[in-house]
Amino acid sequence: MDISVIIPAFNHEKYIALSIESVLKQSYGNFELIIINDGSTDRTEKEILHFKDPRIRYITQENQGAHYTINKGIAIAKGEYISILNSDDEYSPDRLIQCFDFIKQYPDVTAVLTLVEGINRDGKSVSDMSTPHTIAWQDWYTDALKLYENNDFLKCAFAQNIAITTSNFFIKKTTFDVIGQFKKLRYAHDWDMLLRISRQFKVGLLKKCLLRYRIHESNTVLETGSEAKVRLEVNWLIAHHLKYLQPTENLIDLIYFLRKNHYVNMETIVTLLLLDEYFPDDKNPMTTRMIEFLR
Repeated sequence: MDISVIIPAFNHEKYIALSIESVLKQSYGNFELIIINDGSTDRTEKEILHFKDPRIRYITQENQGAHYTINKGIAIAKGEYISILNSDDEYSPDRLIQCFDFIKQYPDVTAVLTLVEGINRDGKSVSDMSTPHTIAWQDWYTDALKLYENNDFLKCAFAQNIAITTSNFFIKKTTFDVIGQFKKLRYAHDWDMLLRISRQFKVGLLKKCLLRYRIHESNTVLETGSEAKVRLEVNWLIAHHLKYLQPTENLIDLIYFLRKNHYVNMETIVTLLLLDEYFPDDKNPMTTRMIEFLR
């Protein structure tokens, strides 16, 4: 088995069928599709059960959260590579083969990301729309891509989360044996994973649009009142990863990239780093209290 595709599904009855179809219609067929229903309360399960394909492994559980669900999928996956797809996003037909070929062509690459097309709830490209929200998203993504023309992938990852979503990860499964599982973060577990991989391995950015990322009112980061919590979580995340950088890193360059991160507040970062001197790991009481506050 080459690839294990993992779909963590939660209350996406409108989109889950499209997500599953986008996997089953891949031009490369040597994969298993692990669908884990994370305690959905709508018709998500009924939509899933419509599909009869021997490559599908379906599991249902009580609601545990996206990070737990993805980790469970990784633990039971049989494939050499892990590809994740959220239950409201869609793959382009050649995504798996393109990522697979890329990682085979560049054996020093451990994880592959691709370009992303933002779509709305009806599947229309946000690039064709002129609402303030869609324009802001397109402008942000365009600027982020320009930043990644720099070869220093890790520093760029401190500035912008070019992955956008966990749906954009195509990773050698053995990578998780080294860096561990997805963390229990509500808004930034994808960004955390991007930084963790980038610190120890080479990440490849395949500059082809092979993922359709759905932007709609149910996105976690668009929850009512989420902005302050997102900012706090991201600042904690950045501070947490800064402490693992080598002392030889160019501080001027690093500050340049940090200032490109519109979530970062330097005073908050310094405060969190000082706290970390007293509570030095992510299992300490202070970190636990902070993460619980963010929920």
